[in-house]
Amino acid sequence: GSQNKLLNFEEREALLSERGKRNFEVGTAEKVSIEDLDLELLESYGTRIGIKEPKKILRARHLASDENGQFKINYAGILLFAKNPEQWIDRARIRILKYEGSVEETGVRLNVVKDEKIIGPIIRQIEQATSIVGSMLRDFTQLDKPSGKFITVAEYPSFAWREAIINAVA
Repeated sequence: GSQNKLLNFEEREALLSERGKRNFEVGTAEKVSIEDLDLELLESYGTRIGIKEPKKILRARHLASDENGQFKINYAGILLFAKNPEQWIDRARIRILKYEGSVEETGVRLNVVKDEKIIGPIIRQIEQATSIVGSMLRDFTQLDKPSGKFITVAEYPSFAWREAIINAVA
């Protein structure tokens, strides 16, 4: 409207992000260093892109920068490679809930049959979530009339539920 409103830091950051002027992922976190990263995962990635030194890998993919002579890892780098990204990003985890039935109940009728919390670098979270969800889905075996053989069909196509996990993380 026609009024000016004084915004606090979080509100300014949200406004800049909404306008496409700032992305959360490129912001840098305080007190994060190379030692906080999963170096095995980072080196594996570096091998694929042909870079060996961890800092060079991060700079090459805009996951870190040098600010005032200090090496700073941004939030995207933390999400991808930190051993414990939730140390800097509170909700950097996946939670898988499975309910008995089709309605979520509470209190004495709570019907949660599986509650898994997954932490770590995003790629490891996705791998673990894929394994957990895959183990929770059923296969159905039926007689295929044209061939006269029994065939096994997955409850849901793996590409569909794997894409759902990736979309939820994104």
